[in-house]
Amino acid sequence: MAKSKISVSQWLGVFVVAVSLAGIISTSSSFADFLDIRNKSLGSSLTLINSSVIVIYEPQAREKNLSEYKPKRYLTDAQLLRDAAIARPRAGIPRIAFLFLVRGDIPHEPLWRRFFQTHEEKYSLYMHATPGYVYPKGSLFEGREIPSKLCPRFSRGIVDALRRLLAHALLDPRYNNAWFVNACESTVPIRGFPFAYQYLMRSKVSFVESFYPNSRYHSWQTSPEFNASDLRKGELWMALRRDHARVVVNDTEIYFKFQAGCTWWCTWDEQYVQTLLHLADAGGIAERTTMYVNWTEPHGGSPNGLSGTAGVIKELQSRVRDTDGERHDTAFDNTTYACVHNDVSPSPCFLFARKFASSQTKSLLSLNPQELGY
Repeated sequence: MAKSKISVSQWLGVFVVAVSLAGIISTSSSFADFLDIRNKSLGSSLTLINSSVIVIYEPQAREKNLSEYKPKRYLTDAQLLRDAAIARPRAGIPRIAFLFLVRGDIPHEPLWRRFFQTHEEKYSLYMHATPGYVYPKGSLFEGREIPSKLCPRFSRGIVDALRRLLAHALLDPRYNNAWFVNACESTVPIRGFPFAYQYLMRSKVSFVESFYPNSRYHSWQTSPEFNASDLRKGELWMALRRDHARVVVNDTEIYFKFQAGCTWWCTWDEQYVQTLLHLADAGGIAERTTMYVNWTEPHGGSPNGLSGTAGVIKELQSRVRDTDGERHDTAFDNTTYACVHNDVSPSPCFLFARKFASSQTKSLLSLNPQELGY
């Protein structure tokens, strides 16, 4: 990979510190311990190289002019998905593609702007908003819209929107999109970008909550395409490796089976991708998500809201077990398990959280950057 050139004036703000890991972190330390040191003690720009920690200033990259690239408009989703299924990764720094499935305005935009700041070469943005919605000039999300359609809650349209987002991110000729994270209006990062980036890029598995649901969700005929014992359920909000994103856009068989039979006590957004990836590569998914949400009763069919206080953020960051997520609410066996990351258990569970109401933005912005990680 070619190294960025840094001018003499830029080097005035550059420092390179090589610190022996002896005395800071042992070679046998857990991933969780390492990331804790990364995030809190030495700052957010650390890279682990041959048992040394090197802090390197990276000049802020400027986005290519957004007007240079406009997503191709396809007559049908089928054509879009076919092209995306065979799209090859681009050269360049691996990026996390953030896929926003939203109505329009993002109330927590100031937080996302702060989260992404100085990491322009490592992320990309795609917005599936209400048809016709355009983000205003100067918005972080300006020019990131993809062709969209209406997607009412609990409908197949939500899955179609996710597949549309994945397809456009897979096809984008500008970026090497390696991971795909979907988010909504109420999503907030609860870690710094370097933490989230390393957590995903180093992972061997995708983070897809995929559990065997309780009996009420077994009211439809899944055979002969798959056995009822392989039906899975979980949060729509997931983080996918590129190979799994391609599986999702390439599928027709399981999609058509859901289209034909998924009616009573069947929710497309919580069962289709979860079942598909369980069937395609059960060992390649973590069976958990990196998006925290609270489904503690009573919830009235929607997750409980979260408060933007330092105490709440700290508690979520410290979670190494998912004790009140969707598994807790609708799984056949709601036993909780320690979160595992690359065979290290316990490890930090969550990188993001929802639901934070728009009224919590000011409170979250007032937190010390060390508390949020950005």
